Amino acid sequence: MFNEQRGKMMKCILVIIVTSLICLLSSTSVVAFISCDSSSRQKQQTQQWTRHDTNQSVDVRELQFNLINLIQIDDDRSKQKIKLQSLVSLLEAAISATNRMKEEAVVVEDNNVNNLHLSEKLVPYRRFICTSSDQNDHRGNFRIFNSNEESSLHNTPSSIPLNTICSIEEDKPFQFLLDNTAYQSDASLEKRGGMMYDYSEVVVWCGNYSNNDNRLEYISKVLDDMPILQLELGRQRNGSREDCSKICIDLETIASLESLGIIMEETEMLERDDTVMCKLKHEDLDIIEAVLSSTQHQTNELEEETIIKLIDMAVDSIRKDPLNQRKQPQLVLVAESITATRVAGYISTWKQNQLDRHQLTTQRVENLLNQALVVVTFGNIYQSFPTGPAYIHVSMLDDPWSSTLGTTAKNCGDDNDAVFFHGLSPFVYNHDEWTNQSTLKSHNAHNTLACTIQFLALIMRINGIQSFRALYDAAKWIDPLIQLDINPKHFAVNYGKKGDLVIPPRIDDELLPAMIKATEAEKWFWMDIDFEPCLLEQHEATSHLEESFGYNAYSELCDSFSFSR
Repeated sequence: MFNEQRGKMMKCILVIIVTSLICLLSSTSVVAFISCDSSSRQKQQTQQWTRHDTNQSVDVRELQFNLINLIQIDDDRSKQKIKLQSLVSLLEAAISATNRMKEEAVVVEDNNVNNLHLSEKLVPYRRFICTSSDQNDHRGNFRIFNSNEESSLHNTPSSIPLNTICSIEEDKPFQFLLDNTAYQSDASLEKRGGMMYDYSEVVVWCGNYSNNDNRLEYISKVLDDMPILQLELGRQRNGSREDCSKICIDLETIASLESLGIIMEETEMLERDDTVMCKLKHEDLDIIEAVLSSTQHQTNELEEETIIKLIDMAVDSIRKDPLNQRKQPQLVLVAESITATRVAGYISTWKQNQLDRHQLTTQRVENLLNQALVVVTFGNIYQSFPTGPAYIHVSMLDDPWSSTLGTTAKNCGDDNDAVFFHGLSPFVYNHDEWTNQSTLKSHNAHNTLACTIQFLALIMRINGIQSFRALYDAAKWIDPLIQLDINPKHFAVNYGKKGDLVIPPRIDDELLPAMIKATEAEKWFWMDIDFEPCLLEQHEATSHLEESFGYNAYSELCDSFSFSR
């Protein structure tokens, strides 16, 4: 009996051992399966992001924007809010991608600052000068032009912050800027004054022109070698071959922008995950930044700080010396196209700060702005410029961007003190051909260097104007003694009059094409369309310019723009 009980006990023990082994094996299999599945999913996700990181063209979607819908303010506040939120997400993704690229890039020690040809007053402050090869590191700074004009195009970009300038020269900072950081050609230094400038103003061109071209130098020559400063505003290329950034953005943002008509819809989505890799052109990114800057949603702090400080300095100068007995140059801000939108946003911020912090009345703030600041825009595409500054808006009537999105004489908003100069460009377009709304460079009437700068130069030259403030005052002048019972516009002798300015009726079809020909503006044309039929022959251009400005006017202009100079 004892043996039977012992046998039963042994069987029970064996059953328990076998059961335990089976459970243990089952548990191990489950864990192994879960671990394998998790590892597989992690590997799949890693491969997916690796595919993103390799930036294969088959996985990257190129964002195509409808710029009219992007720039235009939506009347529906809820849609406008969604639009701004989506644009902020795009911008943050682009900034993250840029920062990641900078971290991965190899940092090379930069000693180019020792090779700069600086003015004597800037030499002691050489260490404060930025010489980064990345143009975006110079934003909010004043560009330094090499004193050696022949080698200026081959130098590393260099700039200096406004705070450094103010620490060097506290008494007359504008005069110091004009003397030490403005572009001045050899002709500017020889003449010490010209038909279009008298050194009474410090002209600050707000833009992202780089050292790789001579666009600012060209503008200076068109304006009779006017000294011009450049304030680095806006986003530039990173120096890569591709003029775009590759960002990872969530599909909800893409869907929101597609529903608002801001980006073109695609028939097939390239990704079915929560995010998609996209190409974002730097031109579009600059426009997005400007749109957000104008609404104070996202601004570049250095740019905003510099503009606000410049306005503070100009207003303080007017307050302390209303008659300008100290001969301090007056501030003029010049901007074109989308950059004018940035400038308008920064001026709005300054104005709001004065109203909130200093408890000044709106009328007082606007009067100070009007006396202290002149703003010149070329082909602006913004309709909410803050009232106050002395605005001079120059654009072409056949410019589809400015006429649709910009502030013009027909759409001036609440600012009745602005001055408008409109003309017709010589570029004839078939309206059906102008269907590309994905780039601002789709119409040469919007091209500052090939059209509008020549138009303004003609107006100033014809009337003997030597400053932008004088141009503004002359355009706003009203003869208090004139008393007519018929509107002057009905008299042929007054045709083209604007205030005290004379604008010839043949400026559009004769003088402007001749000026474009004489200043060799063809090299700045955007489109590949053949514009030869729109422009004048050399003998016709010579005839028109010499009739207005005297003998050798055409040849003198051609000589100043020759490459040998």
